Amino acid sequence: MSKLLLTLAAVLALGTAAPAQPPLTLEDALASARAARPELAAADARLRAARAATEQAGAWPNPAGFLRLEDAPREGDAWLGAERIVGPSQPLPLGGRPGPPSRAAATPPETPRHEPAAPPPDVESEVRAAFAAAVHAREALLLRREAADIASRLLDMTAHRLEQGDVPVSDRRRARAELGVAEAALAAAVATDEAARAALAGAMGDPSRPPAAVSGGESVAPPPGGLDDLLAGLDEAPLALAARSRAAESEALASAASRARIPDLDLEAGLRESPAGSSFDLGFRISLPLFDRGGAGISAARAEAEAAAAVARADRGRLEARLRAAHATLVAAARGAGIYGEIVVPETRAALASAEAAYAAGETGLTEMLLARRDWLEARLAHIGLVRDAGLAGAELLPLI
Repeated sequence: MSKLLLTLAAVLALGTAAPAQPPLTLEDALASARAARPELAAADARLRAARAATEQAGAWPNPAGFLRLEDAPREGDAWLGAERIVGPSQPLPLGGRPGPPSRAAATPPETPRHEPAAPPPDVESEVRAAFAAAVHAREALLLRREAADIASRLLDMTAHRLEQGDVPVSDRRRARAELGVAEAALAAAVATDEAARAALAGAMGDPSRPPAAVSGGESVAPPPGGLDDLLAGLDEAPLALAARSRAAESEALASAASRARIPDLDLEAGLRESPAGSSFDLGFRISLPLFDRGGAGISAARAEAEAAAAVARADRGRLEARLRAAHATLVAAARGAGIYGEIVVPETRAALASAEAAYAAGETGLTEMLLARRDWLEARLAHIGLVRDAGLAGAELLPLI
């Protein structure tokens, strides 16, 4: 075994035989994301702001206090000689009390998505996708290590048979080349594994602490339901709710613009104090929309509402296309992974063992051994690739269900 392979094997041994911490599970990754992702703090703050806006929406306008001096003398004590009126003034919105100024109306259905018990679906989806990629990188690393070990044994067997004069010198060169290819692939797999764990740490919220290893097998989660059932629930998915929320916000702003066109009626009630005695005043005041009728603002708000509704319909169409594609990918990957895991990988593994034994016994040539090794390696790579594809498709589905 070459020095490079020995070095890489030592690194792998340190990373797998005695890790400083147990391998990270998906549940651990999601829990870390809940604790560290700044997006969750931002979502919580936005939720509190929306709740506060909802509470404030619809409140009556604040009253105002006024003080007026009437019939004040030009000479002498203006304060004592004038009629003094003091009292409150209350605006009365003829168009109704103001509605929610933002998307507060859409907050209640979104509220459970932001509870601390679970991360928002977009964050959970990102963590699940990063975890699936990290598991795939780890499985590929272990596979490349095993493939390098097989290539090393093949070179040893070829050298032994060459000493016996059983194979030509070219077979040893081919075996050396095969080991070189395996070592290069192993080196690349080490780098890929490191990068995948770093990406997972970033998705968890702390890129400075990548996990030493991840815990994940070759099982595939089944699809969360039939396509028709998923499509039926798409309108209640987080991303669909967000799209409708934006449209509802624009519609609320358009309604507010229409209400704002109706002037408020101000009610004034005051106590009049004058040298002649005290009396009570009551008055009303209303603005006259002669110069600014608000028509342009209403038209603009209505146009924005129509645009937001059109965007919401387009978003819904894109979400359905994403759901269909992700579901199809998940179903196909799950089926393929099952076939490879139950049939293809075991059969190619058995064929490789038989070819290795026959080659060691001098019953077959190097070509048969190399073909068996490559069939097994391709089957294993395809299997873990399908498992990864299923995990990524499941993560893609999460915000859509």
